[in-house]
Amino acid sequence: MSDNRITIRGVVNAMEWDKDEETTRVAILTTDDEEYLVAENKLGRELLDFETEEIRATGVVRESEYGEKTISLSRYSVIEYEPSEEERGRRD
Repeated sequence: MSDNRITIRGVVNAMEWDKDEETTRVAILTTDDEEYLVAENKLGRELLDFETEEIRATGVVRESEYGEKTISLSRYSVIEYEPSEEERGRRD
């Protein structure tokens, strides 16, 4: 198992649910199709409120012998959506 501190950008997606179908664990799916399960610590639990939001997250990544990556967050920020010029109706 290896440990690395990285910063990633991706979308928060539900991965596990309880019997009432409430999300109990999330993963971050990055723009390069990597999946990082989020460790169940204080910051990881905060991400439950940001399902489907794009975030930038920094933390220590541990990779299991099977290739599963888990990130223990040290910080994160929600990325505000900015529409493209085309979406705003501007044309050159």
